[in-house]
Amino acid sequence: MDANSINLKTLRRPLEEALSAYEQRTGIKFQDFPDLTPTPEKANSARTVIPVTYGTVRIGDFYAVVFVKGDGTGDSKTYRRNDLTIPLEFHHIEKPERVIPRAKTGVICEGLFPLFSMNPEGYTAMFAASLDELTINDKTITPLWRLGQTDSDYSKALHEKVPSKPQIYLTVGETLDGKRMGDPHSIYYGRNIEDALQVVGFLGITDPNSPILNISKNWILPSRHN
Repeated sequence: MDANSINLKTLRRPLEEALSAYEQRTGIKFQDFPDLTPTPEKANSARTVIPVTYGTVRIGDFYAVVFVKGDGTGDSKTYRRNDLTIPLEFHHIEKPERVIPRAKTGVICEGLFPLFSMNPEGYTAMFAASLDELTINDKTITPLWRLGQTDSDYSKALHEKVPSKPQIYLTVGETLDGKRMGDPHSIYYGRNIEDALQVVGFLGITDPNSPILNISKNWILPSRHN
């Protein structure tokens, strides 16, 4: 799919529906926000920034991001392209930095919120997502986690209308043995076979006194790639 062929304003309704479900699930409140807008300067297709509160406390900004196949969140600010080995499956002529992991300095933890996906026929699958988190291992860009659904479950959500539930996945945080994970990282849409539009949200916590740190302990530690 091509984000340029989608009227981004039509994505506002499912975005608001997804945010409402996450509010009920977490107690986090999403404030009013502008429509999704194209981001040609970035490695993904569109985004909007949503102020977030918990109780009466402003806890940060929530980034709702539109991905089409091949989009990523990487950049060359932390690592230069020539410093790394990039496997062929992650090669891109245009914006090759889209897969390059970046440091998450100061981020205690970060969650990815699957919001919805839209297949080429226009069906909207709420809370469906399937993205890869990439990291660096021995100077080589390497898959770390699958965020969201397996290829099979994602395909069923898009084509068989199998419902998905709102879930939150850790992209930065601690593993069960207390080790820091996901720093550095990039999020990438390219390894599964489905060609869809995915909209997901990111919320990072940088304040050690944040009232949602306890909530983040319930966020899902994703499945490691084989």
